[in-house]
Parts: sequence; structure tokens; C-alpha cells
Amino acid sequence: MAEPNLPYGSDVRFLIVDDHELILNATANVLEKNFPNAEILTAATAKSTYAKVHKFSPSLVLLDLSIPVMENCSSKTGIGLALLERLMDKYENLSFTILSSYTQRLITIINRIENHAGGFTIVDKTLSTSEMITRIQWSLQGITHTKDLKSFRSGIELRPEWFRV
Repeated sequence: MAEPNLPYGSDVRFLIVDDHELILNATANVLEKNFPNAEILTAATAKSTYAKVHKFSPSLVLLDLSIPVMENCSSKTGIGLALLERLMDKYENLSFTILSSYTQRLITIINRIENHAGGFTIVDKTLSTSEMITRIQWSLQGITHTKDLKSFRSGIELRPEWFRV
């Protein structure tokens, strides 16, 4: 497949973040086929992600929200959300594609996402590969696509235990 027309030309650098090696490898393979001139980096923890963003300045971070702080720790969506917020604060032009089964958690920071200067798209892991590639292209072009989250706004789940003080 020919490389999509991107503003970065052949200088595209992806950082894929997921704590499952199988998902990392599969995502890297899809990106290699669709962006043959891109450099692809991987990380499995919040700590290694932050270090690699600082060191390698990726064009786009594909982030699973459920990740551990460091190796041999439990994966939690709160860790991924905290990392995302920290990266958005420090790297305001960095583009993101959230590739996760927990995308609805982003509703808690929707205003920050919509005000972020870099591209931002959301890919639930149930979407097709072609839809994932389309959304990655949008993010690289600086587009913010949060339509999937907005559908949650009207039907936000409010659990009774959240109201206990």
C-alpha cells in the first residue's frame, strides 16, 4: 500500500504504547504496511513512554489507556489518563491516537482534549484496521475527532457508589 499523503513526509515517527506484546506487535505491523517510511517505537509502561517521547519526539503517540506505571505493576486506566494529561501539558503540539478498549474514560478530560493544539483521535479496539489508519492520518493532520465520546455525554453512567462520601 502506498504511504498516505502526510504533512511530515517520510519523517513520521510513531510511538505505540500498550502493555500487551501481541497488541504492540500487531499494531506495529499494521503501521509498517501503511506507513512504510515511518519509524516505529514501542513502550509498555508510563515511565518508558514519557522517556521516549522526551528523547525521540514522535509525530504521534498511539496510547492504550490501561497501562502500568512501570514493569511488574498493575495496569490501570487512571495511569494512562494521567500520562496523557501530562504529555498534553508538556507537548502541546504532539498528536495522539487513543487505541484502547476504555475510550469512554476520556469523557472526564474532553474539554482538555478539544483544546489540545495537536491532533487527537480515538480508536476503540473493536474498530476496523482501515478505520484506525484513517483516524491516525487525521491525527497526523492535526484533526481532533471526538465524535465517539460525545455520544457518551448524553448517556453518562453515574454509579451509585460515586455519590458516597
